[in-house]
Amino acid sequence: MQDDAFERFSKQNHDYLKSKSEKYGKMDLNEQLGILGYAHNQGRGGTLKYFETGESEKDGFGTDALKYVEEVTKALG
Repeated sequence: MQDDAFERFSKQNHDYLKSKSEKYGKMDLNEQLGILGYAHNQGRGGTLKYFETGESEKDGFGTDALKYVEEVTKALG
């Protein structure tokens, strides 16, 4: 059940970012998956802000959201 919710949430973020960001739409699948890690942490709006400014944000624990992009990318090989 939790996996289904995470999958739906990720799909919603993917669809939203694809419709709002040409940059996201031009990324390959692995890059998009990394950015979905960012979006999971910072939200859709935070991800669009990152695309606009190039400045990443930190979560409530002080972890830079780009850490999530790096970890997803690393896991994909």
